[in-house]
Amino acid sequence: MKRIINHPAPSEREASGPRYWRSLDELASTPAFKDWLEKEFPAGASTLEGSDRRSFLKIMAASFGLAGVGLAGCRQQTRHLLPYSK
Repeated sequence: MKRIINHPAPSEREASGPRYWRSLDELASTPAFKDWLEKEFPAGASTLEGSDRRSFLKIMAASFGLAGVGLAGCRQQTRHLLPYSK
């Protein structure tokens, strides 16, 4: 039998939560800060077009792995050991 738990509705203070800001310009809502914010974080910058974060990390892991395989085939310098004698 599945339990049904009825949680109380959050209060207005809990729903809104504390408000954090990055700088005093953001707190004051200056137009210069708004312009900087639009330039710094354009629309759609947080998403990759055509792929998601998981596939991007898969490709990066594969490229690092293949780079390691390429370095494993490097040859070291050969040193000839000779006995100390005349």
